[in-house]
Amino acid sequence: MDPVTPAGYGEVLALIARDVRDTRLRALSAAGTEVIALNWRIGALILERQDRQGWVAQVIDRLSKDLQAQFPRMTGLSPTNMQYMRAFAAAWPAPGNFPTAVGKRPWGHVRTLLDRLDDRADREWYASCAVDAGWSRTSLEHHVATGLRQRIPILPKRWSRTPPSSTFSISRSDPRSGTWSRH
Repeated sequence: MDPVTPAGYGEVLALIARDVRDTRLRALSAAGTEVIALNWRIGALILERQDRQGWVAQVIDRLSKDLQAQFPRMTGLSPTNMQYMRAFAAAWPAPGNFPTAVGKRPWGHVRTLLDRLDDRADREWYASCAVDAGWSRTSLEHHVATGLRQRIPILPKRWSRTPPSSTFSISRSDPRSGTWSRH
């Protein structure tokens, strides 16, 4: 046995490496959630000022330019993105009251929900499915475009909002059965 590599070393190395990877993923997820919350707060401020002080759309252009000057390495401060932030705050007007599922998705998912869906309940349903099933933005866009929510049967009571598995489809044998099959 090598004195530098004692018994059990490989196991300890694997445990530490797994912990580091898991922690990094949690940190990235937490950072993403904070960015979503920041985007909501920016949008809410813009909405408030537009309502209270009559700010016009050109103010967003100026605000974007000034913020980009203050934070030159930060992405996401374009006028278009700030319009999305405003729409995000308008879609969920209560402070911090957007659904957890929305806060857990990347900003691109939120933009897709805002672009493609007008109904708040639909947005929340698709966001929840995207979290539970781990959908990419392309998958989310596909499911929205093909009307997944309208195509599936009413879920059994034990599934309050979304199907249980990360990959699912309606059973082809009997679409009225409400059963889910895994791929």
